[in-house]
Amino acid sequence: MLKKNLLTVLIMLIGCAYALGQQVFCAKIPGYTGYAIPGQKGVDFDEILGCTEWTNEDLTLQYNVHIESRGELGIRLMLSNDGNEPAYLSIKFGDKTRELKVPPSGGKAKFVLVDAGVFTADFPGFYSIWIKPLSKSGTYFPGIMNIQLCAPFADKINFPTVPDRNASTVNLTYLPGQNDKISGMFVNAMVPNNYDYQGTRVSVIANEVFKVGLANEESGKYLYMTWKNIRGYDKPEFEYSQFKSFLIDTSNEKLNRLIVPYNWSANQLISLSLVHKVDSCTQEHSWEARIYNDKKKKWHTIAILNGGNTHQLVKDWYSAISNSDPNTGNVEHKALFSNPVAIFTSGKKRKITQARFGHDIKGKSERKDYGAGVDSDSFWLSTGGFSFPQATFGKIYEMKARSTSALDDRILASY
Repeated sequence: MLKKNLLTVLIMLIGCAYALGQQVFCAKIPGYTGYAIPGQKGVDFDEILGCTEWTNEDLTLQYNVHIESRGELGIRLMLSNDGNEPAYLSIKFGDKTRELKVPPSGGKAKFVLVDAGVFTADFPGFYSIWIKPLSKSGTYFPGIMNIQLCAPFADKINFPTVPDRNASTVNLTYLPGQNDKISGMFVNAMVPNNYDYQGTRVSVIANEVFKVGLANEESGKYLYMTWKNIRGYDKPEFEYSQFKSFLIDTSNEKLNRLIVPYNWSANQLISLSLVHKVDSCTQEHSWEARIYNDKKKKWHTIAILNGGNTHQLVKDWYSAISNSDPNTGNVEHKALFSNPVAIFTSGKKRKITQARFGHDIKGKSERKDYGAGVDSDSFWLSTGGFSFPQATFGKIYEMKARSTSALDDRILASY
């Protein structure tokens, strides 16, 4: 699931007593690949210093590894202590917890190697290394440049290597099964209970240029619509939103984003649509994103964009889920997508029953903790959580074609 560390991280051949006196390899887990629980306030992850400037005593750090073998391994940590007296941490691996005495290192950017002793990987699989602060003698609790796992099977220890701690972005591309061009889609989305984490961003309906979806961020929950600015093409302009409170972010020269505060809930069915239209009189192109209001039984317009010619770039339609908060890449983010209906340029509407799985570049090797499949009448996607992959790139998933009259009524009421 994670990159082979022999290919990406320095591994040293050293004389070590951890494995009956034989020489073993040490795999170095970068300090910047950890996660702070319950949140990142009071600690920083730096590409050079690793985990640094740790001031919050209520945080626990989590480092995740996949070990393909079993046996004893020694754990050592490269730590800093900016005080004049020893500081203390606790470290847990498997069912063992140890206390670490960290001598003064001469500053937060200077490090000493501290031996945590021998631990046991009882079985091949995923493990977490848990580190808690016990005391400090300076401004900060001990910083962590790296954690070294020393064992004869160090080449079978895999872990994240890049500073970007987000999980992969994964998608399901819908397969309409006919040559007629799609001009719009309707999709229901739901984030299940126990998966409603900060840093979950769900693109319910997306294509090469436009996206409409929902998100849970540090600033709160919201709906969004994004559209790309592509060189050589006229971009559409925002025209209207039925929501009184919204924000348009144009700070990114490549992408515009409209945000509508919307306190959606886990297990709540969110019905969204995105449709491309052409005015029969002016031939002007427009895109409209809508959400269905269950209480009022009406569709509300999230945004209308007028003009532009980027519609020429639209070929594939898909749903996706991404992990937008780097400190929540250690938990599984999941969403369900049901009743996907394609609206064709001919005016026909057709429920789509097949979708093809894909992922971003990170999903090729660095983070393969993702999944996809069919659950009853829904497709599902997940990413993050440090687990075995539950999907393969390019695999096609299919569900039985069925729909309810209530969902059909929603579509007919809209288009």
